[in-house]
Amino acid sequence: MHKKVKDGVRNVDRKSLEQKCNKLRFTLYNELAGKEGIYDICSEHIQKYFSKRSDFNVRICIKAQDKDGFFYDYYRYNAPQSPKKCRSDQNTGINEIVKMGRYYLCNNIPNDVKNEEYKNPRLNGKDARQHMLKYGEIRDQKTWKNYWYRFNDQGEKVFFDESSYMSTLIIPMTLLNNKNLDENFRSHFKIPVKSEDENHRAIYALLCLDHVESNFFIEELDATVGYIFADIMSLYLISYLMYVDFSGTFKKAHTIVE
Repeated sequence: MHKKVKDGVRNVDRKSLEQKCNKLRFTLYNELAGKEGIYDICSEHIQKYFSKRSDFNVRICIKAQDKDGFFYDYYRYNAPQSPKKCRSDQNTGINEIVKMGRYYLCNNIPNDVKNEEYKNPRLNGKDARQHMLKYGEIRDQKTWKNYWYRFNDQGEKVFFDESSYMSTLIIPMTLLNNKNLDENFRSHFKIPVKSEDENHRAIYALLCLDHVESNFFIEELDATVGYIFADIMSLYLISYLMYVDFSGTFKKAHTIVE
């Protein structure tokens, strides 16, 4: 399909070229994040890994960053994507990864909210904190849900969200830690040699795992497993980027049809 786009650029037929561009993006996206695509397959294995630890499934989401620096739902396993975007400084987990370049784990979000150490645009931290200062730490889901929002299709807040959670593990999807990358590949995708101030630049997306129970994740085990799946997903995402977002041919084709 990418070759057809290249042929279309050489022999310009705007309508035909636009159709080929749309088909290429649609086909690659479906193979990656569509139903029964690579991300679904990986998510099924992630849930199997955690399945004996709780009666409730771990929830899986991939967040990507747009050109303006906002993070958004690129993929959610068996759940609708949220229409709301957020800046990194609005979400403690994302912000820590952007600053430090490594995974983020919080196994007791209510406690961190009480101590003003966790924030999330979907969480009414102020009211939750006031509740805990008055009544003590929140341990039951029924109470905890009352302090979470969901967003409707217009991006408006709606209170009481069934998708609230008490534990979260976020893994950066990156090839930064791979020391064996070819220099041409590293240069093409702007992947720097690792250093403390360049960690975030090679992060393509975030693999976000969360659970309704507190103290759900086992750091030593789950962070390692999370990186394995994040690396697998990164390789397929790179393939998508190579033929779409980072493709000179695709960019030229888009310039022609616009």
